[in-house]
Amino acid sequence: MGKAIKIFRSLVKLKHLKQIYSHYFVLVSDACYKSKARFYWGLALLLSLVILISNIFEISVSGAEQSTLDKMLKIRWSSPEPSHQIVILDIDEKTLAKLAPSLGRWPWKREVLAEVLSEIESAGASSIIFNVLITDPDKGNEQSDAILDQVAQSSKIVVYPMVRLPKINDGKSALHIGDLSGTKLLGTSNPTVAVILSGMQGMQKSMGISNLDGDDDGVLRQYNLNRIEESWAMPTLVGRAISLANIMPEVVSTTPYTLNWRNKHGSYQRISFVDYYASLSDSNVDVDKWSNVFKGKHIVIGASAPGISNPKSTAVNTLTDDNEIIATALDDAINGTNLKPAPRWAMAVLAIIFVFFLAYMFSSGNLADELNIFFTVIEFSSVAIMFLAISYTNYFMDMTPLATYGMAFFMVAKVHQNLTERIVKGSPEHFGSLAKTIDAPSLIGVLAFYEAGSHRKFLNKTHVQLAKIFGLKRVFLCFDVFGENMILSSLEDIGCIVIVKDGNNSDEFKEQLVNYSGLEGIVNSKFDIYEFPISYRDESQLISKYIGNKMLLSISNLSL
Repeated sequence: MGKAIKIFRSLVKLKHLKQIYSHYFVLVSDACYKSKARFYWGLALLLSLVILISNIFEISVSGAEQSTLDKMLKIRWSSPEPSHQIVILDIDEKTLAKLAPSLGRWPWKREVLAEVLSEIESAGASSIIFNVLITDPDKGNEQSDAILDQVAQSSKIVVYPMVRLPKINDGKSALHIGDLSGTKLLGTSNPTVAVILSGMQGMQKSMGISNLDGDDDGVLRQYNLNRIEESWAMPTLVGRAISLANIMPEVVSTTPYTLNWRNKHGSYQRISFVDYYASLSDSNVDVDKWSNVFKGKHIVIGASAPGISNPKSTAVNTLTDDNEIIATALDDAINGTNLKPAPRWAMAVLAIIFVFFLAYMFSSGNLADELNIFFTVIEFSSVAIMFLAISYTNYFMDMTPLATYGMAFFMVAKVHQNLTERIVKGSPEHFGSLAKTIDAPSLIGVLAFYEAGSHRKFLNKTHVQLAKIFGLKRVFLCFDVFGENMILSSLEDIGCIVIVKDGNNSDEFKEQLVNYSGLEGIVNSKFDIYEFPISYRDESQLISKYIGNKMLLSISNLSL
């Protein structure tokens, strides 16, 4: 007995919740119907303001721009080819293993590096980026250090690394930035800076900042030829190398540029350090062979071997060694192949145009089928344009705002449209609301018509006018009564207007409709009047079934 009472209470509570839901559903859908086109234009205006604010304050949609760039770079079909003018001399794992018996463990005597630098410069290289940081003297091998320092003093094309430490350490340093070669002071102050310098005097005359900083998410996507801080600027490794080679860069030297990774056409020519070093003492090796390899080329010397390298996360790889990053930055700077993002304002304008065009499509009312197709085509086209541009050009057209805000508009507008259609076509909630207003004999008028598709806009307008006469919740307009059911889909142009009127005077009902001239424009139609059974008033399902039955009856008598 107790269990039965609990079940009864649950059913009562469920029915109560259903009534509350129906009540508010009707209120919301009524509001949607009454707002009509104003809602779509208001939504477009609201999203446009959001787009403008995001553009002005450079707010990305949840980091979507970076994420989209990374994905497009990874899946694109093509990329620029690596320049044949750039060569990487790599201190790789093979080098450490083969030189260990003769030179011992890393770091080697500095004369080894000095010999390689001297020979490559003598071979006619255009520039050499020596990305190996040497800070402390090699105790017990002062002569070896002296040889490397002498080579550094005499070299004219070699750039050596300098590491910029976090600014928080600047107050503890005694080194003034203006005392370093290549520094440009941007004001009258000459502040102290915390850095790690290359340890030899010869190297310090030609240094470049070697820091490779990622974005906020730790991924490296950009490079700059100069590091610019509040009161000073100094070239990076690539910036100094280009300067020493007397090359005018194809990128703005003071602005970060987006790296265009060579991830679809192989990589840069990479020579294992041991292969070249071993040839220097081998009399059987053709010296001209190596001269041709290095002559007129830009050489990047660095380490990729585990334990002595520090690979970075980039847009196309989880781990990329510094050699590849520097080579890509050098290639982009010299040849102008860096990715050039389309202006944010241009993408914002496209997004605004798109949402307002969607507002027009939705507010037109008679473009439902065309709207879905149009929206799908635009969304896929924007992705296709972005994909093809990044594959075959040096431009990145970030269509994320257009796709994101367009989708946001479409989803909200679709909800509004569906709620509006439910009150127009007659939902169970609205039939329930209708039942509460019928407390006396009533009539149901059914106007069945053919060729709805040819004058659907006119029928929508007719529904609006009839709703003003008889009440919104008492006029229903039903298109595509038979849906897409196989054989019956051929009758998709048949529809009905249903009107519920208080009273049982059918002649007065007909006269009232005759006086409304709007029905004259509905051709191939038939109007029937039926009495509404007052016994159905408390059951919305019976109301909808009864009306549906009378619609079919009127349609069956329609002359096609």
